[in-house]
Amino acid sequence: MSDGDANHIVAEDIGRHNTIDKLAGIYLQSHQDKWDPKFIITTGRVSSEMIQKSARLGAPVVVTRTSPTKSSVSYAEEHNITLIGYTRRNEFTIYSNPHRFNV
Repeated sequence: MSDGDANHIVAEDIGRHNTIDKLAGIYLQSHQDKWDPKFIITTGRVSSEMIQKSARLGAPVVVTRTSPTKSSVSYAEEHNITLIGYTRRNEFTIYSNPHRFNV
Protein backbone atom coordinates (compact mmCIF):
# COMPACT_ATOMS: atom_id res chain seq x y z
CA MET A 1 0.00 0.00 0.00
CA SER A 2 1.30 3.51 -0.72
CA ASP A 3 0.29 6.99 0.42
CA GLY A 4 2.11 8.67 -2.46
CA ASP A 5 5.28 9.32 -0.49
CA ALA A 6 5.99 6.03 1.20
CA ASN A 7 5.11 2.36 1.01
CA HIS A 8 3.20 0.68 3.80
CA ILE A 9 3.31 -3.02 4.53
CA VAL A 10 0.26 -4.37 6.32
CA ALA A 11 -0.08 -7.82 7.86
CA GLU A 12 -2.65 -9.50 10.08
CA ASP A 13 -2.54 -12.70 12.04
CA ILE A 14 -4.35 -14.13 15.02
CA GLY A 15 -0.98 -14.49 16.77
CA ARG A 16 0.72 -11.20 17.51
CA HIS A 17 4.22 -12.67 17.12
CA ASN A 18 3.33 -14.09 13.72
CA THR A 19 2.32 -10.67 12.43
CA ILE A 20 5.85 -9.29 12.63
CA ASP A 21 7.12 -12.44 10.90
CA LYS A 22 4.55 -11.84 8.16
CA LEU A 23 5.72 -8.23 7.75
CA ALA A 24 9.25 -9.48 7.18
CA GLY A 25 8.03 -12.13 4.73
CA ILE A 26 5.95 -9.66 2.74
CA TYR A 27 8.97 -7.39 2.47
CA LEU A 28 11.21 -10.22 1.29
CA GLN A 29 8.67 -11.27 -1.33
CA SER A 30 8.21 -7.70 -2.57
CA HIS A 31 11.76 -7.62 -3.97
CA GLN A 32 12.22 -4.02 -2.86
CA ASP A 33 15.81 -2.82 -2.90
CA LYS A 34 15.58 -1.29 0.54
CA TRP A 35 13.11 -1.42 3.36
CA ASP A 36 13.51 1.29 5.94
CA PRO A 37 10.68 0.76 8.43
CA LYS A 38 9.78 3.82 10.48
CA PHE A 39 7.01 2.38 12.66
CA ILE A 40 5.58 -0.97 13.55
CA ILE A 41 2.01 -0.46 14.71
CA THR A 42 0.04 -3.17 16.47
CA THR A 43 -3.18 -3.46 18.40
CA GLY A 44 -1.94 -6.18 20.75
CA ARG A 45 0.23 -6.25 23.82
CA VAL A 46 3.90 -5.89 22.87
CA SER A 47 6.22 -8.52 24.29
CA SER A 48 10.02 -8.48 24.46
CA GLU A 49 10.11 -11.02 21.61
CA MET A 50 8.16 -8.60 19.41
CA ILE A 51 10.62 -5.82 20.25
CA GLN A 52 13.51 -8.17 19.39
CA LYS A 53 11.94 -8.90 16.00
CA SER A 54 11.31 -5.19 15.44
CA ALA A 55 14.96 -4.46 16.23
CA ARG A 56 16.10 -7.08 13.70
CA LEU A 57 13.86 -5.42 11.09
CA GLY A 58 15.39 -2.04 11.92
CA ALA A 59 12.19 -0.35 13.12
CA PRO A 60 13.05 2.54 15.45
CA VAL A 61 9.47 2.96 16.73
CA VAL A 62 6.90 0.40 17.91
CA VAL A 63 3.37 1.59 18.70
CA THR A 64 0.54 -0.31 20.38
CA ARG A 65 -2.88 0.66 21.63
CA THR A 66 -2.39 -1.44 24.77
CA SER A 67 0.33 -1.67 27.39
CA PRO A 68 3.75 -3.18 26.72
CA THR A 69 5.28 -5.75 29.04
CA LYS A 70 7.97 -4.68 31.49
CA SER A 71 10.58 -6.76 29.66
CA SER A 72 9.64 -5.18 26.31
CA VAL A 73 10.20 -1.72 27.77
CA SER A 74 13.63 -2.78 29.05
CA TYR A 75 14.61 -4.34 25.72
CA ALA A 76 13.38 -1.31 23.79
CA GLU A 77 15.38 1.00 26.06
CA GLU A 78 18.56 -1.07 25.59
CA HIS A 79 18.18 -1.18 21.79
CA ASN A 80 17.22 2.46 21.19
CA ILE A 81 13.65 1.68 20.15
CA THR A 82 10.93 4.17 21.00
CA LEU A 83 8.08 2.15 22.49
CA ILE A 84 4.70 3.86 22.61
CA GLY A 85 1.62 2.41 24.28
CA TYR A 86 -1.90 3.25 25.32
CA THR A 87 -2.40 5.17 22.07
CA ARG A 88 -5.70 6.93 21.76
CA ARG A 89 -6.98 9.58 19.39
CA ASN A 90 -5.18 12.48 21.11
CA GLU A 91 -2.90 10.86 23.65
CA PHE A 92 -0.28 8.17 24.16
CA THR A 93 2.46 7.12 26.57
CA ILE A 94 6.10 6.91 25.55
CA TYR A 95 7.78 4.12 27.53
CA SER A 96 11.31 4.29 26.12
CA ASN A 97 13.59 6.57 24.12
CA PRO A 98 11.35 9.65 23.83
CA HIS A 99 14.07 11.60 21.99
CA ARG A 100 12.40 10.93 18.61
CA PHE A 101 9.35 13.02 19.49
CA ASN A 102 8.90 16.56 20.74
CA VAL A 103 6.11 16.21 23.27
